[in-house]
Amino acid sequence: MLEDLLYFCEDSDAVIFNEYDKWYDILKNTNFIREIEYSKDKYLSDLLVKDLKEICKKNGLKVSGNKKELIQRIKDSEITIEIPKHYEITKDICDEVMKICDFYIITIENLIKDFHPFYKYAIWDGVYDSSQCIYMTNIVKEKIKELEKIIKCN
Repeated sequence: MLEDLLYFCEDSDAVIFNEYDKWYDILKNTNFIREIEYSKDKYLSDLLVKDLKEICKKNGLKVSGNKKELIQRIKDSEITIEIPKHYEITKDICDEVMKICDFYIITIENLIKDFHPFYKYAIWDGVYDSSQCIYMTNIVKEKIKELEKIIKCN
């Protein structure tokens, strides 16, 4: 269920205005989700070899080796790595969170249908065939503000 929540939040953000943290902050401030600790070791072990090689390359470290060697090289170098925030849903309100996410998604989809003349050609991951979708952004932003007020009241 957490993956679904994060997918909805990220997908909505990508379509509207790329402010990922805003959605998480709304959910966090209303106690729908909480941030969890995510160690550097865990983060590095979750990365793909190509990502580890990219970190090594950017920091002037040797790029060859297997995953275990790359991780150890990064740890030994004591370089600073920005670890993305990780969240978990507060268990007692999972259903409520999903209802709110659905509400956002349905509202945004309806706005796109109403205001975007080429909606039938749109792919719902934020990729459109026409740049004309930009003109409806301000309308959608205003609707998002209204939805945020509703959530804050609840």
